[in-house]
Amino acid sequence: MKALALGGAGQFGKRVAQMLIASDIVSEIVIAGRNLEAARSAATELGSKASAIHVDILDEHQLASIVEGCDIVINTAGPEHKVVLPALRAAIKAGVNYCDLCAHGPTTEKALDLNAAAKSSEVTAIVGIGLVGLSNLRMMHAASQFDQVEDVRFCVFQVVSMYGDSPKAILAQWRKAGYADASWQFMMNLVKGKVRLYRDGRWVDVDPLDDAVRVTLPQGGEMVAVPIAWPESITLPRALRGVRSVSTVYGMYPPQLNEIYCKLGRRIARGELDESAAAFSLFEYLADQPAASVAAPGGCADWIDWVEAVGIKEGKRVRYKGWPVGGWDSTKGPLATAALKILRGDVRARGVLSPESCLDPMPFFAEVAQNAGVELPDGRLLEESFEVLTK
Repeated sequence: MKALALGGAGQFGKRVAQMLIASDIVSEIVIAGRNLEAARSAATELGSKASAIHVDILDEHQLASIVEGCDIVINTAGPEHKVVLPALRAAIKAGVNYCDLCAHGPTTEKALDLNAAAKSSEVTAIVGIGLVGLSNLRMMHAASQFDQVEDVRFCVFQVVSMYGDSPKAILAQWRKAGYADASWQFMMNLVKGKVRLYRDGRWVDVDPLDDAVRVTLPQGGEMVAVPIAWPESITLPRALRGVRSVSTVYGMYPPQLNEIYCKLGRRIARGELDESAAAFSLFEYLADQPAASVAAPGGCADWIDWVEAVGIKEGKRVRYKGWPVGGWDSTKGPLATAALKILRGDVRARGVLSPESCLDPMPFFAEVAQNAGVELPDGRLLEESFEVLTK
């Protein structure tokens, strides 16, 4: 079968392509991107199954003609709020299955509006099946621990000073390119203006900085976190009937970055900055600080994420926390695994689908770990804890 990898020469795209090529199901993969030289280099590195082609994702007519003849489109290009909808529309027009890494709530909401068109074209399109997507499925698994779930929250903590290279080195790379990388443009967009949450049984739009909360990390210690526009609060209430609240919150270290981050988001919403300029401002602030003031607490990982849920279990009100163990929870593994499941015919539903609407959490996690070659400690995928709140 033939796969088209949009953004296949990028950081995530190449890794996803490697996993797909390793499968006997995939006979050919086309690496597509704006930079043909980079696409050719990636195709050469990937081997005889790979070829390269130039494509502008925003040119939907050109993209639809390229998509024809493929069995699936895998979209790892970014930033998501610019490229997901054109790619999805092109796949639907060509009648070709599709999956992506979309982690942007407003874009996901618009993608779901294409459900009827995808069904009419007999297309299976899973949107948002990377790290976001695993988050949805982990939240669904958390909810399944209760007789009645009330609130579900996905929490993320990031030490920004430990993001790849040093802040000064990152700025130098961005200045050479003339723009911030797509991942940080995307991150800045997550606090652009209001953020949609599901609260008290309805969707509400909140200002991230005004709605900041304090949460406790699984290993102990508190952090300040702000709501961000990931898609969980858009999609989960459709699957979790009776849930009262769904949200995703994100906290930065050093903690003063949370306020700076949100205020930059407000400036994007007012049209004073674009996402790239806002990312530059955030990292310029970080680069100007003394190293000791931004150093992470001893033993702290650069990224921690976990699920919190509250509900009724065996007549008691209980708080659940769960987080992955063993390093299987990457971005590339879920997307490649979902693509292979579509190609095998394991996902039979048609339309634009969120991960939790078509994938069974624990078996999917196990398949992701297997495809990634991860050895699980004691065979466990998750570390979980339960705290009784009331009897």
